[in-house]
Amino acid sequence: TDPSGVFHITGEAINTTSTPLEAVRLSGVLYDAQGRRLAEQSDILSVDVLGAGEGAPFDLRFEGGKPPAAVRYELNVAGREAEFALADFYGPGNFTVANDEAIYNDRGNLVIRGELANTGSSLATAVRVVVGIWDDQGHVVAAQTVFVNDQELVPQEATGFEVTFYELGGPALNYTLSVVGQVGAAE
Repeated sequence: TDPSGVFHITGEAINTTSTPLEAVRLSGVLYDAQGRRLAEQSDILSVDVLGAGEGAPFDLRFEGGKPPAAVRYELNVAGREAEFALADFYGPGNFTVANDEAIYNDRGNLVIRGELANTGSSLATAVRVVVGIWDDQGHVVAAQTVFVNDQELVPQEATGFEVTFYELGGPALNYTLSVVGQVGAAE
């Protein structure tokens, strides 16, 4: 539970199948000692396509906080074989990240910033950076997805990005980032 009262379930969803998945949905349920459902929260994973063997960090947020009687949770993940999203998915292999760094700003917030370039052969739209923050035990302590300011990136075009974390669920030791987007229509 963060200082704002929001309860978080964080982690990494990994596609253990041999095929890409789309529309990956996370559902968390909080239970009391008698097995009664107290709260439920669902969200869609921030990447459109999760390739075979790939993972993506998540942060499932219970805005109402953790009910006092909650003693356990269940997390369910479901997705379908990627068909629709693959048609215009522009995956991480089409982007290069450079000069990325983690700093703490003057307010004490962790900021991950850097530059990314569209090194693929297509126009990229809806470009977003997916960042996971990890502790020394290999657990996700925060995850966030941010769209870059440029609405389109032509091949070889670069732009900067900045992702600010206002709350962390533990000490930040490392971070991972992935850039994804969609193939834009040729003009």
